[in-house]
Amino acid sequence: MSELRTPAQLEALVDEVVFLIRSQIASVFGNLALVIPATWILDVFWHVITGGHIVNQLKAELILGTVAPWSGCWFFAIFTGVLLWLSSLFAAWLDNWFVLHQLSAALAQHRGLQRCFGPTRTRHLAVWLEHNIAGLGGNLSLGLMLGLIPSVAVFFGLPLDVRHVTLSTGQVTAAFATLGGERLWLLSTVWIGIGIVGIGLLNILVSFSLALFVAIRARNLRGPQRQQFYRAIVGRFLKSPLSFLLPMGVTSAAANADPPEP
Repeated sequence: MSELRTPAQLEALVDEVVFLIRSQIASVFGNLALVIPATWILDVFWHVITGGHIVNQLKAELILGTVAPWSGCWFFAIFTGVLLWLSSLFAAWLDNWFVLHQLSAALAQHRGLQRCFGPTRTRHLAVWLEHNIAGLGGNLSLGLMLGLIPSVAVFFGLPLDVRHVTLSTGQVTAAFATLGGERLWLLSTVWIGIGIVGIGLLNILVSFSLALFVAIRARNLRGPQRQQFYRAIVGRFLKSPLSFLLPMGVTSAAANADPPEP
C-alpha cells in the first residue's frame, strides 16, 4: 500500500483486496456448510434422547423473525461487523505483545513447564503459541464480545444485539428442525434467506472496510492516492464483479506486464 507509484502496483493492491474479500466469503460458506448439517444432526440426537427439539415451537418462530430483513437484523449485522474488526485489532495487539516481550523464548525455558511437559514438549508449545496466539486471541475476544455484549446491553436498556452469519444460520437451522421441513417451502423462507445473505455480506464488508481504513491511515496514503485506490476498486467491481466471489475474471496490470529480461 505504501508503494503506489505505477499502475501495475495499484492493480496488484486491488488484486490483494479482491483475494482477501474472496477468502472471507469462502470462509463464510465453509462455516455454513458445516453448521447447517451439524445443527440438524444435533437436533436429531437431542430428539432421540429427550423426545423434544433443541428449541420449542414458540422460540423457533421468534428466531425466524429475528433474521427477517425488516426485523433490524441488518443493523445488528453492521454492529457485529464492528465487533469482528475489534477482535482483529485485539488479535494483532496480542501477537505484537507476545513478540515484543519475547514470550516464546521465555516459555520455552520456563522451568515449571519443563517439569510438567518436558523440555521438548515445552519448546513445541512455545513455538505453537508463537504461530497461533493471534488466532486464539481473536477467537476468544470475539466469543466474549458476542456472548457478553447483548447481556450487558439488556442490563443497561440499550437496543443492541448481535447478528453473526454463522450463529444466525445455526439458530435458523434449529428452528426449521423444530417446525418441520414443510416450512422450508413457504414464501417467508425466501425472506429469511435474504436476511441471512444480508447479514453475511454486512459482517464481511463492515469489518473489512474498517480494517482497510486502518491500513490506509497506518500507511499514510495521501488524498489523491486514496481516491485513485477507491476508483480502482470500484472499477474492478464494475468490470468483473464475480472476481470478488470466484477465482475468475481478474486480469491485473501486474499479470499482463512483460517478464523481465534475463
